[in-house]
Amino acid sequence: MQRIFIAATPGLCRGVRNPNTHMFALVLFVACYFRTAVAMQNVTLEKYDAEVLILGAGATGIAAARTFHEHGLEDFLILEGSTRVGGRVKEVEFGGKVLELGANWVQPGDPRVNPVVALAKKYGLKGKVSDWESRMVRNASGNDISKEGTAREKDLDKAMDFSHKLAWELLRDNKSDISLRAALRLGGWNPKTPLDKILEYLHVDFEYGDIPYVTSLKSSAAVNNGKAFFVTDQRGFSYILKAVVDEFIKEGDPRLKFGKVVTHVKWNDRGVEVRCHDGTTYRAPFALLTFSIGVLQNGVVKFEPPMPAWKRLEIEQFDMALYTKIFLKFPNGTKRFWDDNEFILHAHPRRGFYPVWQNLEARGLFDEGTNILLVTVTGEESRRLEYESDDFIKTEVMRVLRHLYGNHIPNAEDITLHRWSQDPLFFGAYSNWPVEVSTEHHKRLQANLGRLYFGGEATDPEWNGYVEAGLFSGRREALKILKCRKKDCEIYEPKDCGKGDCG
Repeated sequence: MQRIFIAATPGLCRGVRNPNTHMFALVLFVACYFRTAVAMQNVTLEKYDAEVLILGAGATGIAAARTFHEHGLEDFLILEGSTRVGGRVKEVEFGGKVLELGANWVQPGDPRVNPVVALAKKYGLKGKVSDWESRMVRNASGNDISKEGTAREKDLDKAMDFSHKLAWELLRDNKSDISLRAALRLGGWNPKTPLDKILEYLHVDFEYGDIPYVTSLKSSAAVNNGKAFFVTDQRGFSYILKAVVDEFIKEGDPRLKFGKVVTHVKWNDRGVEVRCHDGTTYRAPFALLTFSIGVLQNGVVKFEPPMPAWKRLEIEQFDMALYTKIFLKFPNGTKRFWDDNEFILHAHPRRGFYPVWQNLEARGLFDEGTNILLVTVTGEESRRLEYESDDFIKTEVMRVLRHLYGNHIPNAEDITLHRWSQDPLFFGAYSNWPVEVSTEHHKRLQANLGRLYFGGEATDPEWNGYVEAGLFSGRREALKILKCRKKDCEIYEPKDCGKGDCG
């Protein structure tokens, strides 16, 4: 398909303002019509740059490109804003190790239905299944309160089981959603002590990146992290995505373009035009947008025409969770002063204050002498720390560690973290469902606008927030585009909007 442009002299064919000059108006109308007809005979046809533009080389974009390749469509361009493949699957070299700043766990499941499990097996991704039972709980003074924690967690486990069953019931019977906090209360759990709060944090915030008050119960139905696989592979978690790309896009292939930060998207029912920060412009009959909800919420991409109100409504109601992993490197030769357990929980009166620590020298992880500790914060604590300097964070972290293990412990020589909310390519770590996102709401989030299609982890109703969601959504949208190329296009019409409140 090609675009037609019709040119005319500016102002010549504008409407006549004097209503009494009917004859002149008629003559002018005929003249304008004649000029248009002549112009159409001499029109310049502009070639498209590709059949499909894929905006982003994260899990969604890679899955879409692979799907096109499998169906014999090779005429696509991937425009990636960074200099790498992977998106929020992002690693860093620190303290002599490759560590994951973003996604770190492969969720459990059957490799026949979970593509990440299948890819991890195919490419021999290294790591270990997290041992959630290998756990020490310490209060703010450093006292071991693990026994009290084991007894108290039995009540939490009952409430979590109740919540999980209720989530499936609400989904199955199409009942109204509630918050995870409400479900836990219905299950008999109402945390009051620092111990209660850290146990709940491990089950909820550590998973969803946000507090139970704002987390949808329905969204928790599919989550099962009992045998989650913690990636330690020194090729990086993103290796599996790079390996997929290498199967059909070789190094130097012009179809994969880096450093292409999209600033403008023009769309209609004939095609899409994309303009990048470097001044380049690309056109195609179809485009797949894979940007995070955070990017769409922050207005860094201009859409022409603007997205309809019903689409904006769904985008704005989702949250971008913050999940900040802080790695601390201690000097080589440091005698390990922290607990041998895989997880160390900090039961502080201030909920979420440096709550979950991971001993990266635990059995099956990194070698003894690596001298790297990991502490994770989420939500508002993440937001607070992202605006502090590394030196401030290191000082605060060391103060906590000295409360836990004494003043004799050495200082960390370095720390590293990624400030997700300030990253202009993402503006957050991953999406978190608000309460009551219906099937219709997800249809709106997924719905294409003309030839502009929408993927990304937030658009998947089961696996949102996970790498799996990106892969599923990329394939889903690619198949839609392939159908539309055969004149079988999906057109979404909002069904439950009252008196124009959806635009």
